[in-house]
Amino acid sequence: MTTTTTSPRASTPSPTAPNGSATPATGAAPDRTATAPTADPPEARWEHLLHRLDLTRARLRSDTAAALTALDARLARLDALRGQVARGHDPSGVGPAPPGRTGRPMSARPPAP
Repeated sequence: MTTTTTSPRASTPSPTAPNGSATPATGAAPDRTATAPTADPPEARWEHLLHRLDLTRARLRSDTAAALTALDARLARLDALRGQVARGHDPSGVGPAPPGRTGRPMSARPPAP
């Protein structure tokens, strides 16, 4: 069985664009009710959105916990350094003598290791 197709005459406007899209050739908005694919029910879409929101919350909690842990480590290090400075320990070996000590002049100090 042979099937032949005939194209519309040139003077007749095509109901759809030449590439076969659902957009009418006149430039009007497409009819969404006629061309809409069968979509998931609204409940399924909401469930998907809620699931993605839960994943985002979990990732945010994880990232926040990691950031707080890093900040705690930095604050502990700063506290230790502050304690050393308060006790008069100069970790670099260079600097003024702590209050209450006469100390040697800077030029008389041995070079730092």
